[in-house]
Amino acid sequence: MTTPMPETHKVYRRSPGLGTPSHPLNLIQSIEPVIRTPSGVLNPNQVLVKIKYVALNARDYLMLYGQLPIPIKDSGIAAGDCSGEVVALGSSVTRFVIGDCVSPTADAGNITGTLEPSGHIAIGEEADGVLGERGVHVRPFTLSLAGGIEPIITSSSDTRLASLRKSLDAPELKGFNYRTVSDQAAQVKTLTGGKRVDTIVNNSGPTTFPQDIDSLVAQYGTISVVGFLGGVTVEWNPGVLLGLTMKQAKLQGIGVGSRVDFENLLKFIEEKKIDVSVLLDEKVFGFEESPAAFDYLAAGQHTGKVHIRVASD
Repeated sequence: MTTPMPETHKVYRRSPGLGTPSHPLNLIQSIEPVIRTPSGVLNPNQVLVKIKYVALNARDYLMLYGQLPIPIKDSGIAAGDCSGEVVALGSSVTRFVIGDCVSPTADAGNITGTLEPSGHIAIGEEADGVLGERGVHVRPFTLSLAGGIEPIITSSSDTRLASLRKSLDAPELKGFNYRTVSDQAAQVKTLTGGKRVDTIVNNSGPTTFPQDIDSLVAQYGTISVVGFLGGVTVEWNPGVLLGLTMKQAKLQGIGVGSRVDFENLLKFIEEKKIDVSVLLDEKVFGFEESPAAFDYLAAGQHTGKVHIRVASD
C-alpha cells in the first residue's frame, strides 16, 4: 500500500535580517507546501526525500549570530546536513528507487569535481600523523584510525579527550589540551618523536597558522582549513606565511567536495566496517527541540555530531 504524500511539512527557518552576538536571529517554525512547483507535482528530475535526521554544523549557529564571514540567504532553512528516505520520484529519475536511504550533498552541481587530484593526504595513504584542532570532533579521527593514519587531537577539556578515547576504543590516542599547552609545535614534536605531522585539520582559522606551520613535517605538509572558531582577525606578522614556502607546504581551503568524494567516503566506511554511531553525540534532540539543539552546539559541550531526529519511521 502506498503512503499518501503529505501536502505540507514543518520547517525551521532563521528569522529575517542579520543577527549579532548580542541579538542573534531566532528559529521560527512554519508549515509550508511539500512541493513548490506550479503543477503541484515533482519535476521530471526531482526526488522527494522524507528527512529523518538533521546534523548541525558550527556554521549553522554562526549564521544566527552574524559571525559567518560570507553572505547568507535571508530567512533560510536553519541547517543543511541531513539524511532520509526517498518517497517519490520524478518521471525521469533512474538513479534512485522509492525506499532508498539517502543524504544530499551541499553542492548538488559538483558531481566529480573540476580538478585532478592534488596529491594531498587521503584516507588510506601513508602518513606519519594528522593533527586535529579545536572543535574537530570524532569523524576525522575515526577515519584516520581506520585508514592506518595516526591522529593527534586537541581539545579545551581533558574530560572530553578521555571521552573521545573511550568512544573510539583507542586508549592510546594521542592528544593534548590546547588551553594548558602553550607551545603546540613543541608538543606535537614530542608526541611524534620529532617528526611532526603531515596534515593539520584546522578548525581555528588564521589565529593558529603560525603554530600550524611549525607543527608540519619538514616538507610537503598540508594545513586544511575547515573552520574559523578562533576568529578571523590576527595579531601575527603576515611574514609568518613564508614558512609555508620554506617547507614547500600547502594551506588548503576545504569545502564539501563532490558527489563522487562523498560516495567514496561512504564506500570507505562500509569497507572498513566503521561504527558510525561513535560519530554522534550521545544526546539526541527531537524536531520540536531544534532550538535547544542549536544552543547545545553553541555551548560547545558536545563530543560528537549534534543531531536532531525529525522522523522515526
